[in-house]
Amino acid sequence: MKAKILIVDDERNIRRTLTMVLKAEGFDVTDAGSAEEGLKMLDASGADVVLLDLNLPGMDGLEMLREMRRADPERMVVMISGQGSVATAVEATRAGAFDFLEKPLSKDRVLVAVRNALERRSLGKEFRALKEKESRRHVMIGDSDAMNRLRDDIDRVANSNARVLILGESGTGKELIARAVHEA
Repeated sequence: MKAKILIVDDERNIRRTLTMVLKAEGFDVTDAGSAEEGLKMLDASGADVVLLDLNLPGMDGLEMLREMRRADPERMVVMISGQGSVATAVEATRAGAFDFLEKPLSKDRVLVAVRNALERRSLGKEFRALKEKESRRHVMIGDSDAMNRLRDDIDRVANSNARVLILGESGTGKELIARAVHEA
């Protein structure tokens, strides 16, 4: 599946050039000329990465960045600016920007920033999935060989279509095991 990129910049030539470069690399690209237009397109486009100009008419890039991060803290945003300063870059990073690029833009630098942002997003999703799976695994307390074998058995049967019959004395955790099999 193609990664989706949204470009938000008030300079039409910048948008056009970035669109050509990113489409040539196989990305699905949409663009907007203002923050307000970009926010509207964001939901429709489902962008994985946003290339966002700092200086926009109306709502500025930092304000849009904060708005996007409130709605989706995992969205990757690469800030772009022609009048970048260290203080501005620090402020953008603190507000949640993944990277900060200064104009004039280098094709290679843009591609590296986009690929790194996509990799970071992918790693974040993978981390959350593993963390969730691991947290379910620790619902059952104990680190003995028997408990570890039980956890392995739960993982094994959960990944099959087999029906499972859980037997045991009252109070031994049959419901806990059933829930673990169901959620795995």
